[in-house]
Order: sequence, then C-alpha cells, then structure tokens
Amino acid sequence: MTEKTSRKDLKEPDEFVSFSQRALQWLKDQKVPLIVGTVALLLVVFSFMGLRWYRQSRDMAASKAFMSARQVFNARVIERANAEETTQADGTFSSEQDKYRAALAEFEKVMGNFSGTGAALLAQYYAGECHRMLGEYDKAKDLFQQYLAEAGPEGELSAFAVEGLGAIFEEQNQLKEAKEQYNRLTQPPFEYARDRGLYHVARLAQRSGDVDEASRMFSEILEKHPKSMFAQDINARLNLLPKVSPKNTTPQPQVPPKVE
Repeated sequence: MTEKTSRKDLKEPDEFVSFSQRALQWLKDQKVPLIVGTVALLLVVFSFMGLRWYRQSRDMAASKAFMSARQVFNARVIERANAEETTQADGTFSSEQDKYRAALAEFEKVMGNFSGTGAALLAQYYAGECHRMLGEYDKAKDLFQQYLAEAGPEGELSAFAVEGLGAIFEEQNQLKEAKEQYNRLTQPPFEYARDRGLYHVARLAQRSGDVDEASRMFSEILEKHPKSMFAQDINARLNLLPKVSPKNTTPQPQVPPKVE
C-alpha cells in the first residue's frame, strides 16, 4: 500500500509539470497572434476616433467658413464715388453687385473645400441666391434645383429654394411658371409654408390686375394665418385694394314668378 501510494504521489507531480509545460507552450504559441490581434484592435479604435475627430474638425471649419460668407452676403451697401476696392475695411460694399459677387466667391469656396458637409449644402442655396441677385438666372435655377435634389423637401432652406425659382420666373415675366412654383408651397410636402405660397400667388393676381381675387386671397391669409410674417405687407396692400365680401356659396331658394 505504501509502495502504491508513493508511486501515485510521484506520478501526480509529473502530470502537473506536464500540464504546466503544455500551458506555457500554448501561451507562447498564442503570444504573437494575441499581440497582433490587440494591435489590430487598437488600430481600429484609434482610426475610428481619428476619423471622428477629423469629421468634427472639418464640420467646424466648414461652419466657420459658411458664417463668414454669410456675413458678406448680409453686409451693408454704402455707395461710394470712385471706390477702388469692392471689400471695404469697415465691412461694407459700394454696390449690391460688388457685395453679391464677393459673397458668391466665398460660398463657392465653402462648396469646393468642404463638399459633403451640411455647410456646403447651405452654401449651395446661398450661391444660387447670389446668382439670382446678380441676374444670372440659369445658374441660380441650377443651384436651387440641385439643393432641392440633395436636401429634399425637409431641407432647412427647401421652401426658400422653391420660392427662389418662383422669383426667377417672375423677374423674367413668366408669370404662369412663377405661379406654379409658388403654388408648390401651398401643397404637400411644403404645406408648412402655405402662407408664403398664398402671399406670392395673391401678389401675382394683384400684379395681373385681378384686384378682387387678390383682395380675397390677402384677406384669407390674414384670417387663416394671422401671425404670418407677411401680415404687415398684406394690410398695406389691402388698404389700396377694393373691399371684397367673402363668396357666398349657400344656394338661394328659387321663388316662383307671381301669377296675376
């Protein structure tokens, strides 16, 4: 019994040593793949963080460039005789044309240097507006339509892009086409700008000489959209238009002729 126990006791350490050696060998065998996997994982994490930082910094730079361009777009115009520079030290311009030409150049920089960003998309609309103000209607149309195609009807400036298309046609005296664009603002998916569309359609009616229709539409806007941003202008226009009673759609009873 003692001899068997001794042999067993001697065998157990041998098995333990053997297992330990196998474990150490496994760790040695797995060391390189484990290190490679860890390094690969770290590279993925750092790459993701780097890409995220790059996008954030690029978006911030794009927003800053866009805001600078919009400052030029909104700059004051102070006419100066024989002005030598279009961009003045005090941030004003000597003419509307100089201002919009300078703003256009800045918006085009945003579009070119930061393509794919939200700021570049906004710059696309403003570049179209600059072209419109400069009378370059074909270029303005293209940019408004491109903005609508990329931003969709839910875009921040989509309603204004449709309005811009209507304004271009109106400025070219294509009133039918202008009305079609303005009517788009009264229907889905632009119904949130309904008062804007109705206002322009009413203006076209007044411009075309249909003063009764214009008066009726202006009154309807004030009734249904009392907080419209156009309320003040509408009131001013109504003061110059004849008063029109709402159309009575209730059928009147027919009275038979009196028989003598």
